[in-house]
Amino acid sequence: MVIAGSGVGYLAEDAEVVSLTSSKKCNVPLNLDYAKTGCYDKEYDIEYSLEGAVGGLLNCSSLPVVCGGSCINTEYFSSTCQTLSNSSILGNLTLSVEMSTPRVDAASIMINTGSDTGRLWITGGTMTKSNSWTYLATTELISFVPFGPGGNGPHLHVEQGPELVEAVKSHCMVNVDDQTALLIGGHRFDDKDETDQVWTFDLRSPPDDTKWQQGPSLLAPRFSHACSLIKDKETGNRLVIVVGGEGPIAQSVEMTNIDGNPTGNFTLVAGGVGDTTENIFGVYRLTHPFGIATEDRSSFVFGGGDDQMVYRDLWIVSCRNGDCSIERRENILDFGRSDSVALLIPQSSVACDF
Repeated sequence: MVIAGSGVGYLAEDAEVVSLTSSKKCNVPLNLDYAKTGCYDKEYDIEYSLEGAVGGLLNCSSLPVVCGGSCINTEYFSSTCQTLSNSSILGNLTLSVEMSTPRVDAASIMINTGSDTGRLWITGGTMTKSNSWTYLATTELISFVPFGPGGNGPHLHVEQGPELVEAVKSHCMVNVDDQTALLIGGHRFDDKDETDQVWTFDLRSPPDDTKWQQGPSLLAPRFSHACSLIKDKETGNRLVIVVGGEGPIAQSVEMTNIDGNPTGNFTLVAGGVGDTTENIFGVYRLTHPFGIATEDRSSFVFGGGDDQMVYRDLWIVSCRNGDCSIERRENILDFGRSDSVALLIPQSSVACDF
């Protein structure tokens, strides 16, 4: 697992690679071009941490890319997508492309994961314009092109994606399968504030705005949370897990059983109204979490913090016969991190001695 980005108060010079089977770890140079992200202060020669970015794996899941985000301690929002160097595809070459607009607190999924036509779909988020916040309903698709027309070398390509139903930030997205994606919760810039809405999108046809359908709602509004698809270890049923964030019951974990629940309604896995985050996660709060499902989708591994504290711990949610448990592994990371990018990469892709 590569965690690209950093939590409150830390510089992001390295990415941390953690083995999900043994918890062994190593650090690798992040090698982001901070001048392109806007997170480099030339006067003081300081590279600020990039937070609120999104990322994915292009080119048969072998090429990590990080897009957007904002710089800690600055008001700069980035529109840059760039690959992480030291990959088996590019060596020390870093590719970049500019999105149509700066974005922070967007959400993303991979489309056609694991193929050479895989694209990173980046949705929503927010930007600043004329000293005011602008929430985004636009989306963008990022792809890797090995060779361009006229003999051009490898590069990143950006194109406009389908519009969202409404502008939203701090939401999350998950692939249910190759045909369906979910957009879950988020924050809207009006009196409605956070939302409990879940939208489904049909991935089978060329992207267009008509493929959104409203799905079952969360139990309560939630934003700045994380979500993932895992499988029940006994039944094999697909489970969408939602953890952390902000909202009336954000200290809880909720789930919908894709295969075992015809209504698709969400249910509580742990926590609820009146419970505190200490009851569930053992910490004061857990907002802006990041996470990734294990390769076999048996567990969801995540970390996080809040505006005052970030944690070095990782939490693991897994389920068996409908009963789910939460395991906390303390001090796994070198630095406390939240609002970061987590990617699942093959061990062969990094120079770590696990």
